[in-house]
Amino acid sequence: MNTVKRYFLRILPLSLGVMMWAVGYAFKFYDPIAFSICDDFYGKYCLDAVGLPLLAYSQWLMVAGIVLLFARYATLKRWAVFALFYLAITAVVLAYTGMSTGGIGFNERLFMSHVFGVLFLVVTILWVIVHTIILRRRERRI
Repeated sequence: MNTVKRYFLRILPLSLGVMMWAVGYAFKFYDPIAFSICDDFYGKYCLDAVGLPLLAYSQWLMVAGIVLLFARYATLKRWAVFALFYLAITAVVLAYTGMSTGGIGFNERLFMSHVFGVLFLVVTILWVIVHTIILRRRERRI
């Protein structure tokens, strides 16, 4: 059972990124789903407000999931606590980010999705590197 838990935790970030990408793709490019969830007046708004930011954020989450495929199990357990809080905070911040566009069509929610996604990827890579070094040093002492 412990082996199944390890593989599940190892694959979970990548599969979460793929699921978010699929939902973002459906909202952006498959109109019947988006229009059945959003009403007619906000249909176009829903496509751009939900679809594009999910596509943008999920690509960074998938890259972080690929990085985590090569991480140790102890690192993954510690990272999972960070990811839980980070993803919750990101969802709340993106929900309250405006959709107003500037003079050249600047989408604030899409930009913030990229910012939070890149930050998530950088922190994940640093987390894996630092904790791998720490765990190797502990193994040498024992």
